[in-house]
Amino acid sequence: MGMGLGLGGGSAIAQREPLFSRVIGLNLRLVLAFAASLGLLFLDARQGLMAPVRGAVSQVTAPLQWVLAQPFVGLGDAFAFMTQHRELLRSQEILTRQLATLQAEQLTMATLMAENAQLRALTQLPLPPGRRALVAEVVAIPGDAFSRRLLLNIGADAGVQAGSPVIDGHGLVGQVTHVDAARCEVTTILSRQLFVPLQSARNGLRLLGNGAGSDAAVEIPQMDANGGLEVGDLLVTSGLDGVYPPGLPVARVRAIQPPRVNSPFASAMAQPVSGVDRAGPLLILVPTAHPAAGKGAKS
Repeated sequence: MGMGLGLGGGSAIAQREPLFSRVIGLNLRLVLAFAASLGLLFLDARQGLMAPVRGAVSQVTAPLQWVLAQPFVGLGDAFAFMTQHRELLRSQEILTRQLATLQAEQLTMATLMAENAQLRALTQLPLPPGRRALVAEVVAIPGDAFSRRLLLNIGADAGVQAGSPVIDGHGLVGQVTHVDAARCEVTTILSRQLFVPLQSARNGLRLLGNGAGSDAAVEIPQMDANGGLEVGDLLVTSGLDGVYPPGLPVARVRAIQPPRVNSPFASAMAQPVSGVDRAGPLLILVPTAHPAAGKGAKS
């Protein structure tokens, strides 16, 4: 019976109801939270009571925010670096192209300035009486390089005649030996087939010179050993053949060979003063009055 009482008392204790048997519902919790929020907002707006709380919370969360933000900052820096790198490469490519263009234009400008200087020198040359000048350009070198011939870009249509002397800003270049309607061929003073009557500008010694062929020189094969020709003398056209006007500079003596055994004649080599083997504008000296075609061919 005692045991029965003990069991009965235990069940009574176990079945005893809690002090607060009513549970707050979700709707009521929402209302209470909303009211608490409004109250805190009012107190913070009026009294500033939440400022210390926010400061304390920010001190705790600031390091965490900084750590979490570092990956995004690093990605942003890397993206900015790659973008700037691409822009720099693109700018470098553009500048390289501009530099190449400017260098090409500079080279072209230097060439044009040189040609203009040559043209000014040509136009300032005093022309022989009864001659007029036609400006021409070299367009080709016909045959092999040892032929010492040039093809110019004007011909009979411009008034060019066979036998006309050709000069540049420094002296005699050669003679027109063949003429077409729009082209003419010039045999230069370097050719062995072209003979030019010469004389020394210093003492008037008359000579006959022709090209040395493969060498960029004019040769005087036979001359008086006692004629007084010296190294450095300027040789000009004598005008005795009627083809070349007198006084055109031709070459400057660079070497004199004494007479060979059993020969009374000495020889000399001279360096042309004109730019025979260089590009540039040339002048063709043609008569002022054009003779008839038949007379020109007959002469």
